Amino acid sequence: MEIKHKELLPDKENPFLNCKLGRQKYANVLTTIVQNYADGFVLALNGEWGTGKTTFVRMWQASLEKAKYKTIYFNAWENDLENEPLTALLGELKKLVNDKTDTYKSLLKKGVVITKNILPALAKGVISKYMDSNITLDVLENSINAATEILEKEVEEYVNKKQGLIDFKHELEKYIEANNDNKPVIFIIDELDRCRPDYAVEVLEKVKHFFSVKGIIFVLSIDKIQLGNSIQGYYGSNNINTEEYLRRFIDIEYKLPDPNANDFCKYLFEYYEFNEYFHSEERNKYSELREDGSTFISFTIKLFENQKYTLRQQEKLYAQARLILRSIPNNQFLFPTLFFMLLHIKNFKLNLYNNIKNKKLTIQELVDEFEKIFAVEYLTSQADEHIRLFCNGEAYLIMFYNNYISNPYLLKPVLYTTEGESKNLTFTTKINGQMDENLLLRFLIHFNNFSGNDIKIDYITNKIDLLNNIS
Repeated sequence: MEIKHKELLPDKENPFLNCKLGRQKYANVLTTIVQNYADGFVLALNGEWGTGKTTFVRMWQASLEKAKYKTIYFNAWENDLENEPLTALLGELKKLVNDKTDTYKSLLKKGVVITKNILPALAKGVISKYMDSNITLDVLENSINAATEILEKEVEEYVNKKQGLIDFKHELEKYIEANNDNKPVIFIIDELDRCRPDYAVEVLEKVKHFFSVKGIIFVLSIDKIQLGNSIQGYYGSNNINTEEYLRRFIDIEYKLPDPNANDFCKYLFEYYEFNEYFHSEERNKYSELREDGSTFISFTIKLFENQKYTLRQQEKLYAQARLILRSIPNNQFLFPTLFFMLLHIKNFKLNLYNNIKNKKLTIQELVDEFEKIFAVEYLTSQADEHIRLFCNGEAYLIMFYNNYISNPYLLKPVLYTTEGESKNLTFTTKINGQMDENLLLRFLIHFNNFSGNDIKIDYITNKIDLLNNIS
């Protein structure tokens, strides 16, 4: 069994064969854009961290290469130890060379001109070195003359550098034309939003000012919000309009659609071999346990949609759940909705998880926290099948927590009262089914007749904390 999800690699013959999210259609759209605007532009592929952008661009890159496009993949995060992005970008361009001509060497010579660093601070240093000393006028005049000479060289260097940039871009066009098989070169820059802020900004500046030539299409695989944070950090101001700033560099933006939780959950369920546990021969002996697998996958799909999890977060929770199940005997009750709810709470609301374990909440406080986390407004707009899954977990949570905090020498606090044929909750809830306003109450009544109605919440938390087999 895998404990960590491995990167999905593109298949050589069918690059999107291993894609579990049906994303080939988006790649086809982007390829069409490339074909229609072959002269060159900058495309931003925007998506949050953990939504599978790297996997997508790798598969798209493979499909472009299959269509005879020259491509370059540059992981900016892995290369931000370089102080000068131009060096790294030129190094990647070398991969295009397919003959023994001198075009690349010629390009490097032009690049040298625009990468020379003149240090204006040197002129300041010449003067400041003596400013606080008892110096003669001759020494001061000599230092001023030295500074003037440096300034003259800087001006000369500026003129040369400006012409050098023109020469470099002209040479770059020639180089691309000689090595692109009459198609634009697709230069993919990934993980830019994870770089050091100064490096991220430098890469953007170099792409804009040095590499914006005919025949190169840059693809920036980014999370615009995170990249915007890097830009604000670099300039030391939260007042910078990052949308306007990035518009200087980006010609076309494409938002990668959110992944389908249904498809991805089913894939993860299979990948982590949950069937091995849920449908084991031992577990299938008990009718009460046979539906746990289908309940688990149905609930996780709805939970991921409710919480808008990224793919990375979904993978993480599924991997943790499968690891935990390794320590649980196949014939034990799991209560899958409650199990996964508490796993979610431990990962994203640790203070609440600890408060539950440490008996610091009243029943009403527990209900309020639960319904805040799982977006009651969203739940009440869903179909009853969806609401039932959450009410199922909430009812188990309330009942098991009530058992957990009860004093064994006193009567257990009641969760609902009975007056004749009428039953009413002793706490308030905002979650109601569309067809059954008393759905949570009915679950509690049903569970109260369950043979395990004395189970405490630590029955689940011990499993999640991998303490199930520790006495």
